Amino acid sequence: MTILINLLSLLKKLSFLPLKRYVIGFGILLLLWVGYVAIPLNDPIFDRDYSHVILDKNNDLLRVYLNQKEQRIFPPEIQHQIPQRLIDSILMFEDRYFFNHPGVNPVSIWNAWRRNLTEGRIVSGGSTITMQVARLSHPKSRTYLNKLLELFQSFKIESLYTKDEILSLYITHAPFGGNIQGFYAASLLYFSKPPLDLTWGEAATLAVLPNAPRQVSPIRNRDILIKKRNFLLNKLRDTSVMTQDEYEAAIKEPVASKVTPFPFFAPHFSDFVRKKYSSDFVHYTSLDKPIQMSVNAIVKRASRSLATKGIHNLSVLVADTQSGDVLAYVGSQDYFDRHHSGAVDGVQAWRSSGSTLKPFLYALAIDEGIALPDTKLLDIPTTINGFTPANASQSFYGVVSMKQALIESLNVPATRVLNTIGVDRFYLFLKSAGATTLFRDAEAYGLPLILGGSETTIWDLTSFYRGLGNNGLFSSLSVIKNKEDDTLPKQLLSPGASYLTLNILKELVRPGTEYFWDIYSNQWPLAWKTGTSYGQRDAWAVGVSPQYTIAVWVGNFSGAGNSNLSGARSAGPILFDVFNYLPKFLYKRWFSEPDSHMKLLSTCSDTGLLAGAYCHQKESRWAPLSMNAMAVCFYHQRLHLDQSGTHQVCSKCWTFGDVKTDSRLIYPPQVRKVLAENGAILPQIPGHNPAHKGYHFDSVMSWIYPKANSKIWIPRGVKGTYQRVACKLAHISPQSIVFWYVNDRFAGQTQTYHELPLFFQQGLNELVAIDEEGRRIRQTITVAIKK
Repeated sequence: MTILINLLSLLKKLSFLPLKRYVIGFGILLLLWVGYVAIPLNDPIFDRDYSHVILDKNNDLLRVYLNQKEQRIFPPEIQHQIPQRLIDSILMFEDRYFFNHPGVNPVSIWNAWRRNLTEGRIVSGGSTITMQVARLSHPKSRTYLNKLLELFQSFKIESLYTKDEILSLYITHAPFGGNIQGFYAASLLYFSKPPLDLTWGEAATLAVLPNAPRQVSPIRNRDILIKKRNFLLNKLRDTSVMTQDEYEAAIKEPVASKVTPFPFFAPHFSDFVRKKYSSDFVHYTSLDKPIQMSVNAIVKRASRSLATKGIHNLSVLVADTQSGDVLAYVGSQDYFDRHHSGAVDGVQAWRSSGSTLKPFLYALAIDEGIALPDTKLLDIPTTINGFTPANASQSFYGVVSMKQALIESLNVPATRVLNTIGVDRFYLFLKSAGATTLFRDAEAYGLPLILGGSETTIWDLTSFYRGLGNNGLFSSLSVIKNKEDDTLPKQLLSPGASYLTLNILKELVRPGTEYFWDIYSNQWPLAWKTGTSYGQRDAWAVGVSPQYTIAVWVGNFSGAGNSNLSGARSAGPILFDVFNYLPKFLYKRWFSEPDSHMKLLSTCSDTGLLAGAYCHQKESRWAPLSMNAMAVCFYHQRLHLDQSGTHQVCSKCWTFGDVKTDSRLIYPPQVRKVLAENGAILPQIPGHNPAHKGYHFDSVMSWIYPKANSKIWIPRGVKGTYQRVACKLAHISPQSIVFWYVNDRFAGQTQTYHELPLFFQQGLNELVAIDEEGRRIRQTITVAIKK
């Protein structure tokens, strides 16, 4: 547009000429304009095809990728500061009169033409820097026609860009030998230093390379390179661009003799950043290079030990708890370990979650008013909609505090709590917290969701635990320095519930020599959790402190199980090796108690529920201010007894003056059964007055197996006989005798352990149990017998 305006201005100046000459002038100018427009020139001159450059938080190089042409060329935003020594050297060697010509130097072209004519072949092009920019932007074979095209392109470039811009385009895109393009990459690869630190000798060496990059380089024809460099240094001295002292120092400098490879740190992290932000070429990341190097060393050391046990892969992620910045990212034990798929990024790989999600379930339970850390949860044989969870120990406590259930990672209490909260509710929480791996709906996962039935990644778990450490405020992790999150943080857990859960996790027993960590003054607390997936395919350890959130996964990328795999034994020691190495700040030793978000509740000392009128002892316990209403203790019940305390009585069977009241802790029969089997000494629960005929007390007995309305399939045994069904019930007084009936026929009796194998017929069956005081329970089941 500027050129067109200038042409129109020129036409106005020619308006005084006669009409014929005016028309001829106009035609010439129009022809020039059409020719100008017709000259092909890229816009921008060079394609946006640069190396992806990954930098750490201090702008140190982590990795430099090849561009699409497999060249090493830094993007212009890095190559913006060109040292004056290099500018002076290049101008002296390539185009001394660059700032004085319009893009073409007629003298140089004439000299080149004469020389080519003498030699009988093209040996010199007489190209200016502007002409070389034209050629580099669209490489062509060396012919006179192409040279003519470059000449016209040079005029066009000069009309569109300033001299400084053209010079910068040349220096940042010129070839410097091999696949090295641009001065910045050349400076780092040949001299292992940024361009601003180049000496005169080094600047002169770089300046002569673009003239013949295929024939001369620090690793090819070095004797010619030295002669060219020295020739240039002489010219710089003779023209007073450099002093005699500078010349003498420069001429003695050795010429580079090798190419130093670019750094190759955090390869999995670099791949992840490059893929995630593919539209950018320079990535100013949050990674802390010293921390990354130390975590790498820890991983290398641990992997050697694990390999002797048939465990070949492990991954670690470290993030800043407060900001979410990723500080260390180790995708595998060795990026180049082809035998064990080392190039796989374990931080992003989908694996079974094991027990790692339990802290969030219990934190939700606190907010929902279901339980506090000291609230007793049922740990008894349980079947819910056909799903029967089991603890790793294959045993039960009967009742256990939520705190202990989380510390020991018990499966049964967790399943029962999830059933109370609802799978949909917990699934929605995980989705809101940023889970990226839940590809099925909540119903498809069901109750196994909390026991490793869902997929997760190290990335997601680190983000989850960081949310727990940020007072229940969840947001995504960040790999780019000072980059604002596109999504707003979500308050998914209350500060109070988060704090109470963190305090529980702090009490998990540490592995190995970390067992006695709290007796040493230089040790730091850490809220941490382990997890081991079904089949021992995945071992997890995740920890969070006010400063750091760390996640460790150990296993085999092949998915093979290994009996040596365990969250506590395999991943736990690595977690604490990493945590103990990380620099700490005293003011961030432990999380601050959110006083303004907490309240005191009067709770039952025995059950941890809200204290009721019949609770013997009460205790004040901290709870979240926003917690939903908690249930009043229903295990402590008031009993009406006769004066001897032998029997319970009611208004229909008591005698005036022979009644007293008492408060007792009465757990359901199934709980009392497990407690008794564990050796607990339970107070006897008096039965109802036997003189009260027809009294029915529903809470005396309960079925363990089969449940009401069950459908049972009975196979044949090895000898072809039909199998019995092992039926179980719980009685509030285990010493009582229970009589069993199947379809009105007596089938046997039990005492203490109420288990009895029974035969059933095809179709509907009625099962009845009657204790010695005439109290009964009944149920109907459907049986299918294999013919």
